[in-house]
Amino acid sequence: MSADNVKELGRKNITFDLMAAMSINRGIANKLKLPWPPIKKDFEYYVERVQRKSSNGKKCVNIRGRLTWECTPEVEKNNVYSIVISKSMKDSGLPQDPQIHKVCANIKEAIDYCSSPPFCDEIGPIWIMGGTKVYQEAISLPQCRYIFLTYIYKNFEADTFFPKFEEQFEEVSLDDVDGSMQEENGLIFQFKVYKKSSEA
Repeated sequence: MSADNVKELGRKNITFDLMAAMSINRGIANKLKLPWPPIKKDFEYYVERVQRKSSNGKKCVNIRGRLTWECTPEVEKNNVYSIVISKSMKDSGLPQDPQIHKVCANIKEAIDYCSSPPFCDEIGPIWIMGGTKVYQEAISLPQCRYIFLTYIYKNFEADTFFPKFEEQFEEVSLDDVDGSMQEENGLIFQFKVYKKSSEA
C-alpha cells in the first residue's frame, strides 16, 4: 500500500465553525480595524470560544487570512494552532513567526491538512476567523457547520464586509450562547448562531 493510501485511510471527517462580528450594513472592518468602539463582552466571548480546549485537552485551530492575522492582537494568538491563508507567504516559505504553525494557499488546503494524520489527532475545534474571501470560501465548503456571529445593531463605515450566507443557513439557539439583546459602550448587540441547512 502506498504512503498516499495510508494517509487517506487515516483521514478524519472534520467540521469547522466561523466566528465573526458585523454591523447592520455587514461591515466587519475599516482600514484594518474594527469599525465600532471596543465591546468587552464580545471580545471575552470571542476569545473564550476560539481558544477553548476540547474536553480531552486538545488545542483549537484558528484559521485566518494574512491581513486578519497581522491585525490580530498577540494575546489572541496564544495557546492555539494558527494557520494563515496566504498564497504569497506560502510561496516565499514559512515566515519567521513562531506563532504561525502552518501557511496554506486557501481554505481547502487548510482543511485538508487539518483532516490528515497526524495533525487531525492532535487538534480540537477549528475556527475560521476572516477576512471576507476566507469567510466566503469557507461558507461554501460542506465541512462548514456553524456561524457564530455578533450582530451589532448600528451602521458603521467599513471597507470590508461579511459575505451573504442567509440562504444557506438557519438561525438556531445553543444552550451555551446567550442570545439576548445586550448593550455596552452605547451599542446594542446580540450573539447569534446560524447552522448550515441540510439542503445547502
